[in-house]
This record gives sequence, structure tokens and C-alpha cells, in this order.
Amino acid sequence: MDNQPKRYDDFVAVGTNKIHRTALIAEDVELGENNIIGAFTVIGGYGGMLGDFSAKGKVVIGDNNIIHNHVEIKGPYRTAITRIGNNNLIMDYVNVGHDCVVEDHCVIASGSRVAGCCHIESWASLGLNAVIHQRIRIGHTSMVGMGSIVMANAEPEYVYVGQPARKKKKNVKGIARRDQQS
Repeated sequence: MDNQPKRYDDFVAVGTNKIHRTALIAEDVELGENNIIGAFTVIGGYGGMLGDFSAKGKVVIGDNNIIHNHVEIKGPYRTAITRIGNNNLIMDYVNVGHDCVVEDHCVIASGSRVAGCCHIESWASLGLNAVIHQRIRIGHTSMVGMGSIVMANAEPEYVYVGQPARKKKKNVKGIARRDQQS
């Protein structure tokens, strides 16, 4: 029936990508291959800066990413590109700010917020509702725990937890996952 609400599995094939009918993707977005983009996701466009409502470049999304429902990936403001690499999992209600780089094989759990100009290196994981302050680098294979607030750069291969987040221990499970899948 035409008056039925759209379902969360109402996808359209665009090349090799599956994009939900309710997703909004700006003209300045370059999509790779085999991505899945969920319902009510917004990619590209205004980067959230005061006084200037224009994007300065484009959003580039690599291959084999799963971007769940209600995700927002902002267009760049300070640089030419907001970049999402390959083989990432970005869960529901995540916000990736302007000018960010998310490399490859990252997991960003539901409700996480990544402020502008951050760099998330390959194999990093952000736990449920993690918050990353602007201009922060999350090192490769590091893990930010659920509800943590990261105010300083995170070294590679460590687990960070707390508010503010502090280095707790070596990320043994993350290292094993990376080494097994590499």
C-alpha cells in the first residue's frame, strides 16, 4: 500500500552500492564500491562552522563500508576532503565532523561523536557513545571505551577509558583481530 511508512530495508542499488531511499547524499560526495548506507543518513554538505554555510571540498568514501541509520558525515570546511576509507563499520546515530579522516577497518559504535579535523587511524574502535574532541588523532588499533571522552591524542594499540579518557592497557584483542584479518 502506498500510504505505508518506508521500511528500514528499502534500499536502492546505485552501481554496486546499496543506499536507503531516505539517505541524503550531497553532490560533492564520491562513493567507492560495495557500500551500504542506511536510513536517514546524511553525507556531505554543510560542515557545522559558525557564519559560513558552505562546504569547501568533498566527502570521499572508499569501498566496502557499512554506514548504518541516522549517521551524519559532514563536508569539509578547512581542508579539501572529509574521508572515510575502506571496510569500516559506522553504526547508528554516529556523527563524523568536518575535515575528518577515518582510515580503514575502523568500528565506530552507535552514538559516537567525532568532532571536526579528527583522524581515526586504521583498525581503531570507538565504543558506544564515545566522544572525540576536535583535532584529535586516535592511533591505529586503539580502542576508546564506551562513554569515554577523548581530549588528547590516543597512542596506537592501547585501550582508553573514562572522562576524560586515560590510557588503561595494551589493546590485545584489537591487535589479535587486526593480525588475524590482515
